Amino acid sequence: MGKNLPPRMFHKHGAFYYVTRVDGKLKWFRLEKDYQLALYKYAEMEGKITGQGTVSGLIQRYRSDVLPGKAAKTQADRRWQLDRLDKVFGKMRLEAITPPHIQHYLDKREKKIAANREIKLLSTMYRHAISWGLCSSNPCQGAFYHPESGRDRYITDAEFERLKAKSDPMMRAVIEFAYLVGARRQDILKLERKDITNDGVYIRQGKTGKRQLFHMTPELDRVIKSAKRVNRKAKNLKYLFTNTKGQQITATGFNSAWRRLRETADLIGVNFHDIRAKAITDAYQDRGLDYAQKLGGHQNRDQTEHYIKKKNTEGVDPIC
Repeated sequence: MGKNLPPRMFHKHGAFYYVTRVDGKLKWFRLEKDYQLALYKYAEMEGKITGQGTVSGLIQRYRSDVLPGKAAKTQADRRWQLDRLDKVFGKMRLEAITPPHIQHYLDKREKKIAANREIKLLSTMYRHAISWGLCSSNPCQGAFYHPESGRDRYITDAEFERLKAKSDPMMRAVIEFAYLVGARRQDILKLERKDITNDGVYIRQGKTGKRQLFHMTPELDRVIKSAKRVNRKAKNLKYLFTNTKGQQITATGFNSAWRRLRETADLIGVNFHDIRAKAITDAYQDRGLDYAQKLGGHQNRDQTEHYIKKKNTEGVDPIC
């Protein structure tokens, strides 16, 4: 019988026990001698120990079953969102949360856009909970989210040149590379030298998993060679873009360097991701939507159109 028992249930000396760690020590909780009665008590114990049926329990399962499959950047964002949701809703039963609870959270949370993201994540978890048989409805459906205006910051050519002029050689290479291929920061920093061939540069998007080959051009070749020259004396380098020690540039280190560069160039409001936006927008203006979509690695045209509509400015001649 022991092989067919549910997790943490054991049969010993004619009775069934629930076994788990409490304060780091293994404890045995006696259930019943009768198997069916023991199952009822087992379900009660499992709920108390794991938080089954509560938002905390759902968050635990989402962390273990769903989150590992997300991109690294997404995982990092989700973790602090999950912590916030756990503090507010964690002890509540899934079926006890109602639409008014959700709307109250959205209305009272000081950071409105963060509230949108957190409730949308909670809604996603509820959809998983329904598929797992943990509840029957999603209280987040029909919620009134705060309006969001997409970021419309476009880096002008003059600003782009100022950023490059104020950069050290490695940062300049990163900036130029980011513009040429329209790549995200995390995909650039993890680029390995083995991904560079005579045909071009292979990049797998961490966000979507899409693999792209950017054909080698004289300008792309020039930028790659300039990055390699920075640490040319170091041996056995794995990554193309490295710090002064020849090691991979960390996200924290890069963000600090980017903040310093913005201050030096007097471009405080510019984000590194705005370079990708500039690349895709310029691609659209120069060669059309199909090329812009291919450069950005978007799955469909709607994504590209949504991406550039806030940044693309239509030129109009004034009345003479």
